[in-house]
Amino acid sequence: MNREIKFRAWDDREKMWVDLSNRAISEDGKVCFVEDQFLSLDEHFPILMQFIGLKDKNGKEIYEGDIVKNHNGYTKFIEWEDGGFVVKSKTRIDFCQDCADNCEVIGNIYENPNLIK
Repeated sequence: MNREIKFRAWDDREKMWVDLSNRAISEDGKVCFVEDQFLSLDEHFPILMQFIGLKDKNGKEIYEGDIVKNHNGYTKFIEWEDGGFVVKSKTRIDFCQDCADNCEVIGNIYENPNLIK
């Protein structure tokens, strides 16, 4: 299965989402502005979150840092660990299509940290 590679970015200093349409990611993983084929490094780097290639039961794309609620009402957050996307709670659980089909994105760890218990 080929997964679309997409990112979103959160500016933790300004507490807002960053538009990545005029930015690129350098080889060392830093975010750069793209201006007329010239890359200039921004002194403040937003937090990048990668699309995990799955959508929740409502068709919403799931990204690293998203908080999901499953059919039992449990909330967990998505993160990258040991070569795969996992949900974090008391134990590590690999996140798969069946998991995505039975959960709903209800927020993210940056805007809604209070949703994680």
